[in-house]
Amino acid sequence: MFNIIRIIYLILCLIKLIIIYFWHRIFNLNIDLHEEISASISYSELSFILGAPRSGTTLLIRLLRQCKDIHGTSEMFFFYPNFSEKKDFSSLRNSISILYELNQIPSLKKYRWRYLNTFITKKLDAMQFYGLLNNHHNKKIIDKVPDYSWYPEYFALLKKSKNEIPIIFIYRHPCSVIESLSKKLFKIPLNQRLNWVFKKFIKAYLGNYYQSPNFNLSIENIKTVFDYCVFLWSLANYNIIHYLKTNSNIKYVLVQYEDLLIHPRIYYQQICKLINAEYNEDYLTFKDNRLTLWEKIWKFWNFNISIGDINQYDDKNNKIDSSCATGYKKLSFLWDRFDSQTLEIANELGYTKNSHDPAKLNKIITRIY
Repeated sequence: MFNIIRIIYLILCLIKLIIIYFWHRIFNLNIDLHEEISASISYSELSFILGAPRSGTTLLIRLLRQCKDIHGTSEMFFFYPNFSEKKDFSSLRNSISILYELNQIPSLKKYRWRYLNTFITKKLDAMQFYGLLNNHHNKKIIDKVPDYSWYPEYFALLKKSKNEIPIIFIYRHPCSVIESLSKKLFKIPLNQRLNWVFKKFIKAYLGNYYQSPNFNLSIENIKTVFDYCVFLWSLANYNIIHYLKTNSNIKYVLVQYEDLLIHPRIYYQQICKLINAEYNEDYLTFKDNRLTLWEKIWKFWNFNISIGDINQYDDKNNKIDSSCATGYKKLSFLWDRFDSQTLEIANELGYTKNSHDPAKLNKIITRIY
């Protein structure tokens, strides 16, 4: 009964948003804020968190939100699916995200519909929206959309940027990610075979973007949920490693998820140094524990991401639970099913069947900041 009520409530909320959205599009606001938006651009205060889905990106950005100098956004899908420099902001999902972000800033809240209208009608650069947030928040802006890691076009777009955008790359043991994708996100057993409908969905979602240079795994060989999860983990991490290897001028920090749970202070200090933010010991405690818009939606659907995987968080002390760092050892039986390229990527990231080495990737890629 509760689930039925929950579904009805969500449907009513979506109907309300759609009505508001199209009402705004029909009765267009004539006030143009293009000059104000253009003047507010500040690229130097923007950073991206890269990582495969279920690798700890949500945990990391929520931890960084505790810093008074950092604003973590609500997964702005600006570049997907066409990855063009001029993003079409007219999609309903992006419109909702923009309104949500503007609503968090008192100086912008009153004029949020006017700002949205300007972004839609002028087809402005997505970076201009980040700049607008930075100008009014007066904070470092950090965004993360794990899905981007699957698409080489996203990294090509980053290369075209005239400004060096700092990168925070977080990665996690493949056994943990694959188990989390299956149980927490898809809620489908790993050994279940995929029907033709699901395969059509995979091809439509990934399109031709999965054809990364020298990436040997084929989407045609995906037969089970396990194969699909392995493919997603391997593709995301392969693309990020390749991007960092081939761009020596990028500033970045490498964060191994398991080591983050054990030594959060070290990584927090490194990230603050990377983006020129002030570090304080109090930031390791979750004081501001509010969920963003999309996190609320995911939690509403019972996907257990109050802070990433729910087991990552110690409710009693409001801190990261370090006891979860070696949880992948209970899933070591999955390791023997990996293909050769997945094992090669895992080895580069410092992972073996029952161990993790946070220093391994640093020997392959020189950290610059």
